[in-house]
Parts: sequence; structure tokens; C-alpha cells
Amino acid sequence: MRGIAASPGIGIGKAFVVKEEALSYVFRALTSGSEVKKEIQRFRQASAKTRSDILQTREKVLKVLGKSHAALIDVHLLILDDALFSKDVEKKITQERMNAEAALVAVLDHVGRTFDNWGTSIFASAKTIFWMWEST
Repeated sequence: MRGIAASPGIGIGKAFVVKEEALSYVFRALTSGSEVKKEIQRFRQASAKTRSDILQTREKVLKVLGKSHAALIDVHLLILDDALFSKDVEKKITQERMNAEAALVAVLDHVGRTFDNWGTSIFASAKTIFWMWEST
């Protein structure tokens, strides 16, 4: 989410999710097994760095806004730490020989379409969380 906070607190209202049509990544095909291994390692390093960044953000939110607001950040950690999610990205890298960014977007798109197909409000909320995570 992007914007300028005018004051601390919670905003209540209808949320509109705007998905950018063109994400800032370049698809790169991997041509060898060694490239695939390096790309999986790069994905794991990026995941670890992202986890560290999220934890730092959580600490700031905890100090400024408190425990209940910091719990919102925990959702991002749950997604990042989801073994099936990571395995799906690594599977795309391995089987389709695509770079980590393309694999991540493909997995997020698949999850989003799955939530759309279920069509219930709880899954629409989960989809919103995934898109928020993707845009950070």
C-alpha cells in the first residue's frame, strides 16, 4: 500500500485493490541445471532478506502503534514462511526454468485466481492480503 499517513489509527471502509498490470520484473529463462540451482538459492536469499525487512517493520509498528497493529504484519510473515508457497515458487523455477521473480508472480497470480474462483468474502480478503504482499 502506498500513501501518506495523516494520523495514527485505523481506517474503516470499503477496500479497493488495484493490481498493476505490468509488474517491474523481467522474465529470464534458465538454460542449465546450475542456473536453476543458483536461482533457487537467490530466491531463498531474497526470502530471508524480505523476512528480515518485515521483522524490522514489525518492530517499528509495535513501538509506534502497538501489538494489535503489529499483528497485521504477522500475516506477511505467515505467507512468506508458508512452506507450500515457497515450494511452489521453487517448483516453477525448477520445472519451468524461469527466474525467481517470474515464478513468484506466477504463483501469486495462481493463488489470486483460485480465490476469485471460490468467490466468498473470506477468500476475497485473503486475496487482498496476497496482492498487498506482492506490491510491497
